[in-house]
Amino acid sequence: MAEIEPGRAGERILDKLPEDKHAQVAACLDKILKSQTFTSSGRLTSFLSYVVLETLEGRGDKLKGYTIALSVFGFNDRFDPQTNSIVRVEATRLRKKLTEYYEGPGADDPIEIRINRGTYVPEFIERRGAGSRFAAAAAEEVAPDETKSITAAAHEPRQPRHFQAAALAAAALLLGGGIGLYLWRTGETPKPSATQPVSPQTAQNVPLPAGSAFALPPVLTVTQIVANPRANIAAPDAMALSRELATAIGRFDNITVLDRTAGANGSAAAEYRLAGEIGRNGDQLEASFRLLYGPQNEVVWSRRYPIASPAFDLKARAAIVAGVASTLARTSGVIVSDRFRRMPALEETTVGFPCIVHCAKYYETPSEPLFAASRNCLKRTLAAEPKNAGAHAALALLTVDGHLRNYVSAEAGQGLANAAALAHDALALAPQSAQAHLALFMARFFDRRFEDAFASARQALAANPHSVEIRSRIGAAQIMRGEFDKGLAMLRDVTAIVEHGPAWLDTYYFLPAYMSGDMDTARRYATRVRSARSPFGVLTRIVMAQQDKDGVAAAKWTAQLREKFPRFAEDIPGALQRLALADPIRDKLLADLKDAGAVQR
Repeated sequence: MAEIEPGRAGERILDKLPEDKHAQVAACLDKILKSQTFTSSGRLTSFLSYVVLETLEGRGDKLKGYTIALSVFGFNDRFDPQTNSIVRVEATRLRKKLTEYYEGPGADDPIEIRINRGTYVPEFIERRGAGSRFAAAAAEEVAPDETKSITAAAHEPRQPRHFQAAALAAAALLLGGGIGLYLWRTGETPKPSATQPVSPQTAQNVPLPAGSAFALPPVLTVTQIVANPRANIAAPDAMALSRELATAIGRFDNITVLDRTAGANGSAAAEYRLAGEIGRNGDQLEASFRLLYGPQNEVVWSRRYPIASPAFDLKARAAIVAGVASTLARTSGVIVSDRFRRMPALEETTVGFPCIVHCAKYYETPSEPLFAASRNCLKRTLAAEPKNAGAHAALALLTVDGHLRNYVSAEAGQGLANAAALAHDALALAPQSAQAHLALFMARFFDRRFEDAFASARQALAANPHSVEIRSRIGAAQIMRGEFDKGLAMLRDVTAIVEHGPAWLDTYYFLPAYMSGDMDTARRYATRVRSARSPFGVLTRIVMAQQDKDGVAAAKWTAQLREKFPRFAEDIPGALQRLALADPIRDKLLADLKDAGAVQR
């Protein structure tokens, strides 16, 4: 039991929020964000969502004016909270809005979210009230004569669990309540930015000519989810799912979500349309979705999601939202892959969004010629569109990959320093870009600036908690540093969100088993690695062949490494150094690689 501290009259303050209260906090916050008090202020919605999620995840002690300015208000890392009072001013407005809410529609809420003066860390106050379903639900858990104040200023960080149980709901809906949620609720269409100008479809509701439509990111609209009468689902819950899907997909950099309030013309102008229905399959609730392309409504993708919960509540919707958003909108997801299939071939004059798409496809079958083609395409784009933040971020990530594969030269200004500069340029143009924060994380991590790197990783997750790409990269980095429990927990989050995560993850499941001496498990993951894609994947095959004393297999995989990844193979110790592996991991791998003959002694 947590130690009880004295609070206000009639209140008890616990030193951290109990796990079983997270879902209740999430439900109360969702009610706040839907209230008329908050729908008129996208900035305060983002502010409140961010500080609650960070506190629930055990990072309340990190909530400072500087971090909020970067993560919520989009300032760059030159922000000075001593000379710029924006966060303090907005915090004062937020406190007033919360007071207004609890004097009105939130009077009977079972938990009050309170942000006291002098801090940005919310307290969660368990309240007593009558006459509402929220109060009735609270009565089951708290003695009738008791009012508690439960603060979650949890200074002890926990393992991330964004997509498990109550924290799944938090990540999908709390942080998802940012700018995209504001636009969805108020009926505004996104304004042009330096990176993704509003397309003619959005501005004029008329289709682009077929030849030029590919120059801009895909445009998607989410239609109102239909509730089959047999499902016995309340209309507001079905409407909530539509809104939450649009908000979640809108957090991905490479998709433009068209506001459904644009009506029939808006739907016709969108390149893609997501339609869904909630029904029953026997006794179980089920949500089914179809992604449709163009005015002919060509079916691109469809899937059914069983709903484990008998009630279509916040938690049940959050699990669906996470899976659908990531499957459709991630860099290697359904929409970008379909766009790639429809686009003309890459040419020497190609610029714009097609370069970002071709760069995304490079990672599926990487090679030095494809790397050069993708890099040149992105460079042409930046020459033609210097304010294209998406191209800056894509080129930064590609440069990191080139560094790891030894395709680029640091001496020529093409290495990690250049990648970090490109990522900073992307963030200056689009401070909320998850891909830009991811690029900065990658550049800093492989430059061995680990503390700064994981700070950028947290910002990337805050910008898009649904991205399996971000989670995969963070989990892999934690494993490379020897933080196996943290890394594996993050990778398991990925498999909980999508059925098929990135294929290269098997390498990072291999490493903890290999280092712990569990060679059966290590062997299983090593044989699943797609050796044609990653030189590190081939290394796992060589290492396992050596562990099995199979000299023939070791020679075979060594030959393949030298044939397919000659730049990597020519200096394996240097390659492992570039991967920023913890010393014990690097040393153990090198010993086996030397014994196998892959590294000259």
